[in-house]
Amino acid sequence: MNEMPKMQSLLDAEPDGGDIASSGHSSKGSKRPFKETPLAQGLVVLFFLVAVGFGVWGALRGLGGTGDVYPRIRIMNSNTGELAWHRLDQQNTLLPEGFHLVEYCFEKQCGPDGGTPVVLNTYLHIPEMTYCPKCGSEVYSHNPRPPQYEATKPKDQL
Repeated sequence: MNEMPKMQSLLDAEPDGGDIASSGHSSKGSKRPFKETPLAQGLVVLFFLVAVGFGVWGALRGLGGTGDVYPRIRIMNSNTGELAWHRLDQQNTLLPEGFHLVEYCFEKQCGPDGGTPVVLNTYLHIPEMTYCPKCGSEVYSHNPRPPQYEATKPKDQL
C-alpha cells in the first residue's frame, strides 16, 4: 500500500525555511530556560556578591545596631565644671546628679576656639541672665553659632 506523504505544517518549519528533519534540531527545543543561561547565572553571582559586600560594609560601619540611634548631648557638672557626654535613650532620660545641659558661647575670643561651654542659670533655676565666664558675653538657650565659626568644632568635642 502506498501511503501518502505527510504535509509539513508551517509551525514545524524552521525560520530560515529549512525542514526540521533536515536541520537536525528544532528552534523550540534548542532554547534553554533563561535561568540556565550564562547571563542569568552571572547576574545571580553578581547579586550575591553585592549583597555580601553590603552586609560586610554594614557590619563594619555599625549599621543596623541600636548603638547610634539615640542622640548624645553635652552636659556639665555645675559644681565641678566636669564635661561629659550623655546618651539619651528610652530607658535613660534623666541626667546624672549635678549635671546640666551645656550651651556654647561664640562671642569675642570664645568663637575662634570653637565655643566655651556654659550652664545656663535657667537650668539651675536661677532667674538671672547667664554670662560667659571667659568673655563676659550673654549666653542664652539655643545660642546660634555665627557663620564664620560654622567649621570650627568646640575643643571639648570628639
